[in-house]
Amino acid sequence: MAGITVTPITGGAPAVAVAVDGSAAMTAVTLKRTADGVTVVAPIQPKTGVSVSTVQDYEIPWDTDVTYTATVTTAGGTTTYTSTTVQVSSTDAWAIHPAYPQRSVIIDQPNPVTGIFVLSKATATRAAQSTEHQVIGSPFPIIVTTGSRRSVRGSMVVNTTDAADEAALNLLLDDQTPILIRFPAAMDAGWEDGYYSIGDVTVDQPGTRGDPRRFFTLPFVRVTRPAVTTERAWDYPALTAAFADYAALTAAFADYAALTANERN
Repeated sequence: MAGITVTPITGGAPAVAVAVDGSAAMTAVTLKRTADGVTVVAPIQPKTGVSVSTVQDYEIPWDTDVTYTATVTTAGGTTTYTSTTVQVSSTDAWAIHPAYPQRSVIIDQPNPVTGIFVLSKATATRAAQSTEHQVIGSPFPIIVTTGSRRSVRGSMVVNTTDAADEAALNLLLDDQTPILIRFPAAMDAGWEDGYYSIGDVTVDQPGTRGDPRRFFTLPFVRVTRPAVTTERAWDYPALTAAFADYAALTAAFADYAALTANERN
């Protein structure tokens, strides 16, 4: 049925899968997201040339009503569809990789015992953009500003409790893509929701030999969203849940490439 279907993605960072169904091959499609009265173009756009295209939105705002609209053009004309309202939330803080969301990790928890969690955050700064000019014969300089203050910059110390946590955090940071870091409002972390570039990482090993804990010091600076495309997390459990049998599966996809991309006929 033509329209938009929004389904929560389970088993990872809070996100939704947005399926746009044009009932016929779509020659053009624009997907938008509205939250708190603000409408933006969705960061990942559905594909054309198919009747149904699904994208994943890992940037959906938390704890607020969100709707999606899709303006779809097919051989039959142009139609705009609107989804039902959806809301996602989290009790944990997440560091989300925008290109490979399967690498995302919980970076803090309300009452941590194991896993990854923040030990401390150093003083954050927002540097001025200005020049200082000394005036001959006056103790007072002239400060000339050259724009708004720079984005927030600081560092945090993150604890990992075992080798698997350490490997997961290293994998998240390895390709140096800016990471979306979010803390739920209930944590009252005083954190600016957004993308952060992580600088030179240092790792300390506390305690005695054999202690699996590691303390990662992560220097960060807030940046704009990187220009990347999300790789769809279309896994085997989702596949078997979506189709009753092999015949239904083969009828839904044109070829193996379409199957792995979750692009249905």
